[in-house]
Amino acid sequence: MPSRTVIVVYVVLLHVALVAALVLLIVRPGIVDRLLGGGRIDMSAFRRETAAYLERVDQSAPDGAVLFVGDSQVQSLAVARVAPNAINLGIGSDTAAGVRARLETMQSLTRASALVLVVGHNDARTRSPEDFLADVSAILDGLPATLPVVVCAILPIDPSLVRGLGTKDIKSLNTAIEALTALRPTTVFVDPGPALSGVDGVLRAECHVGDGVHLSKVGNVLFADRLRAALAKLVK
Repeated sequence: MPSRTVIVVYVVLLHVALVAALVLLIVRPGIVDRLLGGGRIDMSAFRRETAAYLERVDQSAPDGAVLFVGDSQVQSLAVARVAPNAINLGIGSDTAAGVRARLETMQSLTRASALVLVVGHNDARTRSPEDFLADVSAILDGLPATLPVVVCAILPIDPSLVRGLGTKDIKSLNTAIEALTALRPTTVFVDPGPALSGVDGVLRAECHVGDGVHLSKVGNVLFADRLRAALAKLVK
C-alpha cells in the first residue's frame, strides 16, 4: 500500500491542479472551446450582430407590415406562409428581455398592421418564471395601444432530448402568458402545441429536427397554419 506521505502529496497536487484549471478558465474563458476544436458560437455576439442587421430591416419596413419578433422559432419560420406582408425579425437564442429591449427602439411598430410575438423557450430554461413573465407583461404594456398582437405559447418540446425543462413547466408558463394576454385589447393568445405534440404534450418526432426543440418542415407548416388562423381573428 502507498505510504501516508505519498497519499498526502497526491492529494495536494490534485488540489493544485484543480485550482490552476479554475484560474485558467477565469483568465482564458475560451480555452475549453479551443481545446475541443473550437466551433462554438458566442451567442451574445451573434445576437448583437443579428440585431444590428434587423435594426436596418426595421427602419426600412413598409407601412402595414406584419412583424414577427422572437427567438429561433421565428428566425427559422417562412413567415410569408402566415402573411404576405410579413417581416421576420427573429433572433436565435433571444429571450423576452432581449425582445423587450429591441421593441423599445423598433420604429416600424407605429406603422405595422400587426405583431406576432414568439418567445419563452430560452427564458424557461435559464430564467425564473417571475422575471420572464414580468418582461412579457412589460412588452405588452409598451406596445402601441391599437396595435393588433398575436402572442404565441411556448412551443412543446421532447423533454428526453432537452435538459432542464419539462412539459409541466411549459404548461404552467403558458397559462400565465394567456392570462397576461387577456388583459390587453386587440390581442389573442395562440397555442400551436396540440397540433405539434401527442396526448402527452411531447413534441412529436416528425415535428422537430432531432433536437427536441426546433421545428422541422412538418412542424413549421403546422406552426404557420396556427399563427395564420390566429392573425385572421385580428386582421381582416
